[in-house]
Amino acid sequence: MQLRVFAELSEDRERIEVHFRYDRALVERIKSVPGKRFVPRDKGGPYWTVPATLLSGKRLRETFGEGLVLGDAVKAWGREQVQLEGNLRALHTAEDAELERVPERIALAIAGEVVPGLPKPFNQKRDARPYQRADIKMMSMANVLNANQPGTGKTLEYIGSIYEAGLEDGPHLVCAPVRSLENVWAMEFNRFTDMPVYTAEQPAKRTSIIKGFLNWHQMEEGKVPGCVVAVNPDMLRLEKYWDAKRDADKPLVEDALHARKDYKGNAYRYRSPEQRALFAINWRTFVVDEFHKAGQSRLSLFMQGAQLIKAERIHFMSGTPMGGKVRKLWPTLNVIGPEEYKSEWAWIDAWLEVDDNGYGKTVGGILPGREDDFYAHHSKHLVRRLKRDALPGLPAKVFIDVECGMTTKQAKEYRAFAADAEAAIEGGMIATNNILAEYTRLKQLANARCEVREDGTIHPTMDSGKLPQLLEKLDAEGIRKTDPEPGARAIVATESKRFANVVAAYLRAEGLACDLLTGDTKDSKPIISRFKDETEEPYVIVMTTDTGGVSLNLEEAGSVHVLDEKWNPDDQEQLEDRGDRGSRTTPLRCYYYRTKGTIQEYVQDVCEGKKLTNGNVLDARRKGLRAA
Repeated sequence: MQLRVFAELSEDRERIEVHFRYDRALVERIKSVPGKRFVPRDKGGPYWTVPATLLSGKRLRETFGEGLVLGDAVKAWGREQVQLEGNLRALHTAEDAELERVPERIALAIAGEVVPGLPKPFNQKRDARPYQRADIKMMSMANVLNANQPGTGKTLEYIGSIYEAGLEDGPHLVCAPVRSLENVWAMEFNRFTDMPVYTAEQPAKRTSIIKGFLNWHQMEEGKVPGCVVAVNPDMLRLEKYWDAKRDADKPLVEDALHARKDYKGNAYRYRSPEQRALFAINWRTFVVDEFHKAGQSRLSLFMQGAQLIKAERIHFMSGTPMGGKVRKLWPTLNVIGPEEYKSEWAWIDAWLEVDDNGYGKTVGGILPGREDDFYAHHSKHLVRRLKRDALPGLPAKVFIDVECGMTTKQAKEYRAFAADAEAAIEGGMIATNNILAEYTRLKQLANARCEVREDGTIHPTMDSGKLPQLLEKLDAEGIRKTDPEPGARAIVATESKRFANVVAAYLRAEGLACDLLTGDTKDSKPIISRFKDETEEPYVIVMTTDTGGVSLNLEEAGSVHVLDEKWNPDDQEQLEDRGDRGSRTTPLRCYYYRTKGTIQEYVQDVCEGKKLTNGNVLDARRKGLRAA
């Protein structure tokens, strides 16, 4: 005889309660359901609960079969969830949707119509972007990972979703790279809404402004009208103050700023009373822009903070969300869907290849044959638009490989160091964790001859085979001292801040107008304004890849010059897309400078492999889902 199991929705609608008379076999079955919890007699039990998700419901049905009896509330909830999930999956592949609440300015911008009072391109006719209506609708209905490629309008989609969800009255929290706080987020909210934005690029000014907001919020007892607080990731990072492994023999004394413990038992606290007050607010929405730069690991100080933010809608946005590793998606899924994505290893075991060699586990890609199922399952939390699918009139980027040689002294220095490093590695004289440092040094030497100063720091010089090549290519782009082309613009990027300084000094010595944009730049607004001023003479921004590769709109660029690649191809793609925006009418030329016969050719091969992984997981599968 089949035993009867009764399931009903909890009063708070967050869990499904599972009741049955004690039976050892049934206890073993319920233990196989992810997220199960036992409620003892002194807490109102005995019974079990599982997360209120369709995945849990399906697992209950698979586990107990016909012996599972559903209560009226869980039946009604299940019908609602099936319909909602179906709607979300449909919106994931939809090319348009009907909106009901977005302001006129946003509706006109999406339709490609003239938006009175706004600057280009919104004050002129342009191509409509109906897909943005579908994305806004989806983001208004659920927490979403918006992985649309850069330049497709993710910022406007988030703003529109606030209104479509009816959440405009109240505070909204935006976390974004510091360079975009004013240049992107404050500017876009000011264009399309009447909400005040509390932020600033300069750290001291930003801290003062946010303190003022917190005082106002406290005085108004939290009943503030629609407004936006925009912070950089550092303002949400917690502080680790008790390490379960290192401090196991010391007592944990929780102080007034204690925030949480992670799954390993490490303890974290807020870094200031103001930070604690920021976390205490019930936000209407919370969005993390370019989250791949904030700290994707679930143990990162940023993710420890992000998990504590309380908001009715939570969205993470990045056009490059994976970095070539599928596992990097999980921490984001955990924040936007904490009940469904509660256990990382349960998720990994369900979807990814795991190699256990006895010394530890290595996580690989998606299990063979499950690629389509993986994408379909996660599509209800995912928005993904390829730029040239969404914007078919956008010219394709042109990629130009520039093969560089080395100067005599540079080549001698590179070969000497490479030989020493190879001998050390082959002889077992170098620790594994130092090999990457050796690779980094080789990458530096492939850029330029370097000098080691008295303090031991390494500094590149202008003795470089790349700099004359760069000057030649900029000349071809109209950026030259003699017969310059007015309005010509270029982005030059390198991984190294010290090499960026050398490049800028070299270009200035050759009579070219350029400015530096690095982590040391205190105010980027004058630089970006000059870049966008069409009346200016030819102008170059020399930037570090990390600083310039996020959130900025530099569509005026005619070319991007990547002097050295990072190991992650996403970083280069983000950099290219600062100039490859939806309003382009001419192709963006992307020059890649690689010194032949050096480690830079190996870095190129690694990046190509990671690009293939990204495309197979996010793009090829999406096309298959649309076709179905």
